[in-house]
Amino acid sequence: MDETRDGKHAGEGVDGGSHPSIRLAPIDHEEYDALAELFLGDGGMAPAPFQDGRPTHATHTPVLHLAATEDDGVAEEELETASGGVMASLRATDAHASKLMAELMGQDDPQSEEGVEFVRLPNAQVEVIVLGHLPVRATLWARQYACSSAKASGEVVALVRAASGSTAIDLITGREPVNASGSADLQGALETIHETAERVVLRVDERHEPELLDRPEVGMITVLTGADEAAVVASYRLIKTIDASLRDRFEVDDDGPLLRIAVMGAGLEQAEDARYKLQNAVDSFIERPVEIVIGSARIDATGTTNIFRDTVAHHGGELIDGLVALAHRVEMESPAAVVETRPIDAGEVRGRRADSAQRPHRDEPRETLRDVSGSPDVRDGLCALIEGVRPIETRCPKAPGVEMGTDEQGRLHLLACDADCEEALERLYVAQSWARDHLGLLLRAEPGLRIPCSDPMAESDAAMHLMSYEPAALQRLYDTRVRMYALARVRVGGVIAQVATPLN
Repeated sequence: MDETRDGKHAGEGVDGGSHPSIRLAPIDHEEYDALAELFLGDGGMAPAPFQDGRPTHATHTPVLHLAATEDDGVAEEELETASGGVMASLRATDAHASKLMAELMGQDDPQSEEGVEFVRLPNAQVEVIVLGHLPVRATLWARQYACSSAKASGEVVALVRAASGSTAIDLITGREPVNASGSADLQGALETIHETAERVVLRVDERHEPELLDRPEVGMITVLTGADEAAVVASYRLIKTIDASLRDRFEVDDDGPLLRIAVMGAGLEQAEDARYKLQNAVDSFIERPVEIVIGSARIDATGTTNIFRDTVAHHGGELIDGLVALAHRVEMESPAAVVETRPIDAGEVRGRRADSAQRPHRDEPRETLRDVSGSPDVRDGLCALIEGVRPIETRCPKAPGVEMGTDEQGRLHLLACDADCEEALERLYVAQSWARDHLGLLLRAEPGLRIPCSDPMAESDAAMHLMSYEPAALQRLYDTRVRMYALARVRVGGVIAQVATPLN
């Protein structure tokens, strides 16, 4: 079980508590009776409808008020300064439209310009995911949820994880990986998201989640939960807390992001039972609509392309601001399409047809075709950092992000970087097991691979290499068979290169 938000850790702030996390809502006696009926009754009786009117702070969750930080004010001031004239023009246009609408509706007191708030949205819809009780490691399910969402919708989803002291951005299709090159800086990665992705799935540290609740760019908040009883109760309390926080921020219940709970890591029967219990609970005690969906039963994420990684956890609000600024800039720079028209000469058209008919198609000689197999533009990836290891094309479908290579003796090597994914070590072991089970397939697919030694005392499994920008966090693994490397960027003659230093 992953760490929960309940108990003594629930809602505790980090780094001085300047950004307190979402605190779980307490459950009163009536709700406990209803939830007990759901879990301990015969399953056919739903909890009694909530008849006490709108929940108040006296009976329900004390809502945490978050003050705007100094950085937020600076960001808004910079945006206003950079586009003051444009924003003023847009507000005037919006106010005029409100006045016309008021006249059409017969209102005598139309909304004044001061009451109009113009909100600019990014090109892609932003969805924030919150991790609840989940089986195994909770962080594994964030990528799986994004993958299953991309597969179901047919969209390109950008998974942005700014948590646990690092930032990783992946483009996910749920099918074949998208053809996109990586970026060395965050701005380039945001531009790729703006141009490629239809939706952004954002995960941040628990202490930063409340800061995203009132962002107008966030269209949906999804809680990922398991299907056992503890997970169902915890996810209900978490969604109730988020609902109370949204009510405190928005005057109308229909305002604010949509709410969703996704049941992950369970078979269909168990997931349906959890969905039924959650649906009855939210319908009875939460006025805001909450969608309950059944997610993936197991982890099989595919179609993932990493385009950016950093050893710093960038602020989620800054990432959204960057996408908004890109949408604004592109809109400002896009000129109106101008279509040039001129009279068409029928004789000219007939002449072009005749000219094209007199030119037979001629195949180019084969000698002029470029051989790109040995092009230096082909990215060798992590294999280029280890002397004597040559990259191969085969990949383990169950361990995305793990690269494969062979040495001069034909031994298989598996390579991963903990900046690519938080579960890099687990994926290395998954890839090693997969390679052992599919050795015959690998031998046929890769001519440079050799049959392992038949000596039972010899090490015949694939060699595993784990690279890290923070090697101190891997000290407990130094005595294992996994070969550890410290990654660093060095500048040589004006060129920035990446090197890997062996640790064990």
